[in-house]
Order: sequence, then structure tokens, then C-alpha cells
Amino acid sequence: MSSERFQETYESIYNAGSNLLKYLRDRVMADRLSNGGDDATLKGLQSIENDIEYALNALQEQKYQVAVIAPMKAGKSTFLNALIGADILASETAACTVCRTGIRHIQSGQPQLWEHREGQQKGQKIAEGEAQTIVKKFLERTREIREKANPDRVTHFELWHPIQAISKYSSLTGFSLVDTPGPNEWQSAGFSATALKETTLEAVRTCDAIIFLLDYTSFKDEASSDLFKELIESRREFLAENTGKIYFVLNKVDMKSEKDRPIPEVIAGIEKDLRAFGFPDPVVYPVSARKGLLAKLILQGTETQSQKKDFRKFFSSAYAVEDEEGGSYTPPNAQIAPQALQDSGIPHIEEKAIQTIIQSSGWNLLSAVCGKLDKAAKGIEDTLDVEIRGWQIAIDELQAKVKDYKRRSESARGKLQYVRNSVKKKEWELTDSFGRELDEFSERAKLRIGEQFRRFAEARRKKSLLSDPFGVVKQSIDSFLQNLFPFVFDSSKSGSDPYKIQVYNQSEAKKIWKAINDFCGPLIKEWWIEAQDQLVRDGARIQKELALQIQSQTQEISNELSKYLRESLQIKLNPNPIQFPSFELPSIDEQIKRQQEAYTRYKDVQKYKDETRYEQDKRWVEGGFCQSGYYEDYQKPYTVQVAYTERVGTTAHRDLYEIDLRETTKIIQGTIDKQATASRKTLDRVVAKQVMAHFNNAEQQIDKYIDKFQADFEYLLSERQRKEAQAEKIRQTLELQKQYLKSDLEGLKKIRESLDTWKPTQAPK
Repeated sequence: MSSERFQETYESIYNAGSNLLKYLRDRVMADRLSNGGDDATLKGLQSIENDIEYALNALQEQKYQVAVIAPMKAGKSTFLNALIGADILASETAACTVCRTGIRHIQSGQPQLWEHREGQQKGQKIAEGEAQTIVKKFLERTREIREKANPDRVTHFELWHPIQAISKYSSLTGFSLVDTPGPNEWQSAGFSATALKETTLEAVRTCDAIIFLLDYTSFKDEASSDLFKELIESRREFLAENTGKIYFVLNKVDMKSEKDRPIPEVIAGIEKDLRAFGFPDPVVYPVSARKGLLAKLILQGTETQSQKKDFRKFFSSAYAVEDEEGGSYTPPNAQIAPQALQDSGIPHIEEKAIQTIIQSSGWNLLSAVCGKLDKAAKGIEDTLDVEIRGWQIAIDELQAKVKDYKRRSESARGKLQYVRNSVKKKEWELTDSFGRELDEFSERAKLRIGEQFRRFAEARRKKSLLSDPFGVVKQSIDSFLQNLFPFVFDSSKSGSDPYKIQVYNQSEAKKIWKAINDFCGPLIKEWWIEAQDQLVRDGARIQKELALQIQSQTQEISNELSKYLRESLQIKLNPNPIQFPSFELPSIDEQIKRQQEAYTRYKDVQKYKDETRYEQDKRWVEGGFCQSGYYEDYQKPYTVQVAYTERVGTTAHRDLYEIDLRETTKIIQGTIDKQATASRKTLDRVVAKQVMAHFNNAEQQIDKYIDKFQADFEYLLSERQRKEAQAEKIRQTLELQKQYLKSDLEGLKKIRESLDTWKPTQAPK
């Protein structure tokens, strides 16, 4: 399926829907009103009208996202600029990605930069106008967020700018690029690594296509390996199912020198490594983002003098041609640029990304909208057939059938309660797996932390028996806890209990508290994000399974009603398909964001002076891990509680500060349990809400089907009583309306047949 054919199909569906809407309003509804009908008798037709409008609106507003993921210095900003066709994203090192940035395509108007903050529904426009203005402001905000640890709690940026690659396709007006932080940006100082990692994992789950950008000059470095280790771990099956939407791009191939291995050989090696990581049948595409960007700017006539010089300096020599005298010369940049753009590889990866959208999300949208329009057209046809048949049978017989229909309708509505109960039972069974997985997660987290503290205490207990206690202990525990060594061995008072660390001043006690947090905080946050990613994917699977059950069971009810009408009226009647198009409900990720509740960090402090007293500063609001890292201090480290005791003047007239690792372990484990409980509640609410939305959707489709025929019957009875003498003329008018509708039905049928010829064999989920 080419981009051009997708555009043609998109336009055909939109035109078919528009024509159907015009036919419904101008012929069927207008005719009913002219014959004395009112709003009550139009209820069923108005429902069809609303469905057509909704489908056409969804067709125009569908969002498509392509995520670009890369380690720092892979040339991601330049690559994105090449796709955009403008030098709009700052590419210096200081501008590395600190949070998700969406580049939203606009057909016209001034480019704009928007900033979105936690707790605010609407973003703030922070720049507008020329590229230089936006680049400057974007760079300023990026630096400020990084240097000041995001005091404004910025969650993401949005750049409104034309994207050249899709500018000629009105079918892709909802297209956007997503700039996500890479693994070494996850670990950048002063910024929440967890929040950045979560942003990337969400992009992998939700975006229509994913581009992993590798750096030719350092594709085997630690950052690239970390990128795949982080994403592959526990996600092999998910990535295998979505392999069709994942692309690997090797950038900076223009940096190859004469002594370097040939590019195809390098790519073969990378593909082998990717298979070892767990990516099935990976394909790596070579590109030079810098060449592609400069070529596009030259073709547009928007390049600066320095960009002209760069193109001439780095790329033009490859396009030198021989003159008549055997010498060589380099053509002007404008003549070289078209071929240079093709050679850059950028157009090829653009087409690949567009093809992925077309063959998956794009096809699904066109198919769903076509299905909605076909259902609407056949609903109109059924109304006309019922009216025609209603004018053919005796009025007393019609009245009896209407009465029986009401009884059957109530029975159908009653059966929906059975569906509700059946689905609820299945929901409980499936969501119970959430609890088991969370319990397993919690136990692993608690055991890991408890084991580290136990090993640390055991090493302390044995230190007097060791010739090199510092070195032996250091080898026995994780590196995070090694920060405790200076305070434990140089300035502690050894007690009989190795779980209790004693120091003589508050400053050292705080350093121990910080060391414990430096170990436990990141570990717990990391586990929360990993568990969230897994459970969100499981939640989406469960939601889909339950939706299919709802659809199947309500379809049976609908089919029974259709069968009754066919047999009772002795007419051909179309099935009433129960449809759950993807554009009608938000994803699990979107629902979780809506369910997020404020989660504030807290600390309990225990203090003693002669007699024990307990002070508590506890600020907890139920939230759980499924809330995108929103803590009281959004970008500051996650803080755990520490059992901390202060005794003043009790040891040789010196203050003594004691940290109890055993009690600290219990407190941390209790915190994990609380968060796991809150997380399960959040996920249960989200899944339940999604399932109920599907059930309500199915119930509404049944109700609208019932109400449509009820309104048709009531209108028909009223007309029969008033215009019995005009029966033949009315039937002829209705038959004529059916003939006009026939062309719309045929048009939709042809569109469906065309769509089915390029139906994806395995659309990415």
C-alpha cells in the first residue's frame, strides 16, 4: 500500500461518509419531517446521524506517533530536524533530552513551542515565530530544567511545526514525532532518571512506530548496549509481537573513513548483535542525518551561509563531475541537493515509518470508520425496509407485531444484565493476576533490600575477625551501600547489635541516612517502573480479552433481536454488528494518567532524649507506582523512612546517634506493601473503568438498535392511521429512497473490498 493509495482511500471514505450524511438529512429525515414527523419519530435516524458525524470526526482527528529513541550524542536532534525539514531542535550537547518532546505537524501558521506542567490541563506557549527564536527558548528551558532539577515540574514539551515528510497527506494531519530520552539521559544528574525511563517505555507501548537511532562512531558503546538491555529485559514477547513497528537506524555513516570497514559489513554485525539481544529479524538502515537536513534546507532555499559552507565542505566533493577537458568541477549546491537527499537515506526511513503507520494504525482507522459508515448505511436501509413492509401488512397485524416487539426488546435488555455479571466475574478472575504479580514484585523488592542489610550487618559482625575488614565488606555488598563505609568504620561506636549503626554527631547520622536512601530509593523506583510497564501491558491484554467477551455476548443478543424482526416481518434485515473501534476509548496508559492521584514522599523521624518520644511528619496520599513518577518533589530522589534515634549526653557526655537497620528494613518493606496495595487499586480501577466503558458502549448499541425500530414503528403506526389511502404512493417514495441509498452501499462495499486487499497480516498491537 503506497502513501498515495492510502490518501485516496482516506478521501474515498470521507467522501462516502459525507454523501451518506447528506442523503440521510436531505432525503430520509427531511421526508419524514415533511410528512408530519417530529423529534420523537426522528430519534433513531438522529442516532445514525450522530454516528456518521462521529466517524468522520475520528477520521480527521486520528493521532499517529513515531518515537525516536537514542543514546546521547547519536545525532537525534539532527535526525529529527532532517525529518521535520527545518533546523528547529538544538543539537548541542547541553540540549540533551530532559523530558518527552512531541513535534506536532501543522499544515500552516507560525511554529510554536508549548510547555506542559504537572497538574495543569493546558500547556503554556513559551515561544512562537522563527526557528532561531524557538531554538533559543527551547535551549534555555532545557538547561534550566537540568541545572535546577525541574522546579516547575515540566512533564513534556510540544513543538507545533510543519513536518515535510507528510505535508502533502491530509490523511496524516494528526502525525507527530516523539523525542524521547535515552538511557544515559535517564541517569543524568539532578533529574529523575525514573521519569525519563518511564517516558521511553510508554512510547514503546503506545507509539505507532519506533526508531532506534544508533551512532556509527560509537554503536558498540555502553550507552547503546544499555538502551537494548533496558528495553529488552522482560519484554521479549511484547517486542516480538510488535517487531513490525520497530526500526533501527545507523546515523553518521558520512563519518566513515577510508580505513573503516564497509558500511554493509558494519550493519551485518549490528544486526547480529540485535538478534542476540532478542530482536527477531532486525534490519538496520544507514543514514546521514546531517546530509539529509542540509540537502532539504538547500532545496527549500532556507539554508544559512554557514550551512551552505558545511554542505560544500563535507558533501559536495562526492558529486564532482568531469568536464570536457578531463578535469572536474563541483556543480552548485542546488543541483547536488536532490541526489544528496536520496543518498542520505532520510527519504527511505521516512517512507518506512509512513508505511508502518499506513499498514497498522492507519489501516485499522480506515477499516473502523468504514465499518461505522457501513453500519449506518445499513441501518438506514433497515429503516426503509421496515417502513415498506409496514405499509404492506394489515394495520391490526402491524399493531400486534409492535406490541410483541416491545416485549422482545425488554427481554433483550434484561439479558444484558447477564452479560454484565458474566464479564464482572471474568474481570475478577483476570485482575486477580494483578495482585499475584504485584505480590511477587513486592516480595522480590523486600527480599533484595533485606538481604543487602543482612549481608552488611553480617560483615560488620565479622569485621573484628578480618585482617582487612574494609575490603572484605566492600566486596560483599552492592556498590550503593559502600557509601556507608567511611562512617561505619572510621567514626562509629561498635555496639553488640551489628544492625545498629552508632555515630557521634548528627552530620554523620544524616550522611548514613542519605547513603541508605541513595541505595534504596533508586532501587525501589526502578522496580516500580519495571512493574508498571509489565502490568500496563498485561492490563491492555486483559482489557482486550474482556472486550471480546462483551462483544461476543452482546452480539448474540443483537442477533436474536434481528432474527425476530426478520421472521416476524418476513423481510431481509442486516445484522447489527457490535463495534468497538479503537478511536472510541482511551488506552490503558491514558486511563492511568487520569486516575493518577498525588503521591507525596514522607519521612518518619524517631527521636529520643532521656525518655522516648515520637515525632511524625507523615504526608501520604494513596497513589501507587502507576502514576508516572509524580512525587512531592517531582524530580528529586525517592525518599525512604529510616529508623533514627538520638540520645543526648548519654555516652561519656557525648551525643549518640543510632540508625537501626533492622527497623529501617521493616519500615521500607511496609512502604513497599502500601505502595503495592495502592498500585493494585489504581490498576483495578483502570481496568474496571475500561471494561465498564466497553459494556456501556455495547449496551448503548443495543439500546439504539431497539429505540430506532421502536421510533420507526411508532411513526409507521401514526402514518398508517392518517394516510392509509396514500399507501401505494408512500411505498413508491420509500423504494425510490432505497435506490438512492444503493449507490452509497455499493461505494462502501467497494472501499471495504479494497481495504481487505491490503489488510495487515499481523498489525502491531
